[in-house]
Amino acid sequence: MVPRMGSFVYHELAAVPAGILFLTAQIALPLGAFLSGLASDFSGKFRSLLLVQTLGVSACLLVLTSPPLNATSILITFFLLHLASGGVNPLVSTGYLQSGLPGDKFAHARMYGTAGFMLVNLLLIALPLSHSGALQTAAFLFAISIIFVWFLPSARKEIILRVKPEKSAVWALITSRHFLLFLGLMIWYNFQFIAAETVLSEYLTGKKIFVGCYSMDALAVAWTSATFIETLFFLIAPKLMNYVSSLSLLALSFASGFLRYLLLIASNDPLAIALGQGLHGLHFAPAYLASVLYTREKAPAVLLATATALTQLFSRAIGGGVGGFLFGELAPTSIETVFLLNAAAAAAGWIFLILFRRTYGKQQSF
Repeated sequence: MVPRMGSFVYHELAAVPAGILFLTAQIALPLGAFLSGLASDFSGKFRSLLLVQTLGVSACLLVLTSPPLNATSILITFFLLHLASGGVNPLVSTGYLQSGLPGDKFAHARMYGTAGFMLVNLLLIALPLSHSGALQTAAFLFAISIIFVWFLPSARKEIILRVKPEKSAVWALITSRHFLLFLGLMIWYNFQFIAAETVLSEYLTGKKIFVGCYSMDALAVAWTSATFIETLFFLIAPKLMNYVSSLSLLALSFASGFLRYLLLIASNDPLAIALGQGLHGLHFAPAYLASVLYTREKAPAVLLATATALTQLFSRAIGGGVGGFLFGELAPTSIETVFLLNAAAAAAGWIFLILFRRTYGKQQSF
């Protein structure tokens, strides 16, 4: 859904400025994560929440791809789409981490989702679909995925029934010095990352890669390359975690983002850009893993879904929201400037982490 949504916004939902829709998404996604996480932590419900969210995503995708829609309908449906989808990952992650399954294998579990994403993009290389067709296919896949909800571990409810969280614990978590420091880093990370999910897809839309007499969709090739490297990273991540901290993983993401944006600035060749998208796997996956594992270490077990969602709520709403609005509006005028600003932001994040580590050593908080 993500690779096609950026271009779909620019071309099919043009009744609303792209920057406004990107901002809406970055507010709705973490808000949905926070509300579903809070509901799960305090009610003990898990599967029913996932069922409602999954069907909600499917319904909203079908509405968005069924024009004509006026600006108000687009904005409301777009908000509800991301509100519903926002809670899926935190709940699935929490369900795994509290199921009794080995925590060091979480990256492998996440790898299967990335592999599925890669398979879809491989199919799109062979069977090109319009953006509307791709999103309608996503709606169908979301609908049938409810079958797998019932196979998820049920240990989440048992843990909630044993220990009830106190509301004051949520505030204590939010105001923790370590949590605020990590949250600030994730806000900056999402600010420089959001263009990679929105603007870049539009940049590659319509471009073709020619291999002999065959032509391939550059966008599908790019995301196949991205998910291939991401899959490899999650494959080796359990062993890697024995040697690096969450701080180091985040530094790797910033450094990869810097190289990724430099490549976009330096090259106009669709093949080089598409293959360079492999850096997406190292731009996204280490930061994602750092966020999930750091939260698991620092948050009480009964507040794990809330803590995971809070990190997303503030980092994506503030960092991703501001970045989505700014870069979404700037991209049609000067996409090179977007890439240059994001390269500078990624470099700044990497330098800060290197200086922080040299000054304070290997912190327990990371």
